[in-house]
Amino acid sequence: MNLAVRDSFVPRRVAELATRQRGTISHEQLIELGCTRQQIDWWALTGWLHRLHEGVYAVGHRDLPRGGHFMAAVLAGGSGAALSHASAAAHLGLRSSSAATVDVMVPRSGERDREGIRFHRPKVYWPEDRWTFDGIPCTTVARTIVDLGSVLKLHQLERAVEQAELLDVLDVKAITDVLARISRPRGVRNLRRCLGSERLDASLTQSRAERDFLELCRTAGLPRPELQHAIEHATGRWHRVDFAWPEHALAIEIDGWAYHGTRTAARRDRRLDREIRDAGWRVERFMRDDLVDTPDAVVTAVRHLLTASRDD
Repeated sequence: MNLAVRDSFVPRRVAELATRQRGTISHEQLIELGCTRQQIDWWALTGWLHRLHEGVYAVGHRDLPRGGHFMAAVLAGGSGAALSHASAAAHLGLRSSSAATVDVMVPRSGERDREGIRFHRPKVYWPEDRWTFDGIPCTTVARTIVDLGSVLKLHQLERAVEQAELLDVLDVKAITDVLARISRPRGVRNLRRCLGSERLDASLTQSRAERDFLELCRTAGLPRPELQHAIEHATGRWHRVDFAWPEHALAIEIDGWAYHGTRTAARRDRRLDREIRDAGWRVERFMRDDLVDTPDAVVTAVRHLLTASRDD
């Protein structure tokens, strides 16, 4: 390689960035650093760049440091990519993995699977699902645990959750925030068994009134409702109700005065109720005062609604 080129600032910047990225760099990053395509081709020919994936190289040699193959897979995913699922769990220290394939989450229109990389393109993948841990972009602990719930057996998930607790990184509220954004999350049953229904439900409910209603249902022996259940009331349009019994097409909303006590809120609630009913559901609303002053009447009303739906 020409010494004038080799000693220029561009190769030094390439080496510095690759050092921060576990010895790896992408084609796009090389261009952004001022490399020409001729330089990239020459460095690859002379052995200064080693192709790991399409558009991703190891700089200097192929002997990558720990986590280098994770970083290379993320770079292959492009903008917004993050280590995910079993690979993220391994990187975060939640569980070990000897899998040859690296899991990477990308936006919905992102990359397709290639040798050594499994790309996940979920419908719901927000910026808050991604962070950088130990220099490598990966899904957050909460998002990783939710995703593990859909791919691990119960005993494996339990060990991962237990490890998160031991590392003091388990945030049940963050987990329920992720669940609330996904309309039909897989693995919720196993997550509930790992974390405990009361613990998960207490975090998932949005207000004190909702927690009181859930406790009323438990005490009265009513069937357990689903929390923050999403109902599609028009094509591509969803509304998340506080509680639902999908098998009975019954939705319950708990209204607090602070959020439902204005005329605007009342009009909005009536419109939402009408849309939910048009979608084939029944919906009932209770105020915070109902739960405090007449809890027995609330239980009786809910039991009647459930019984009536079974008789229909």
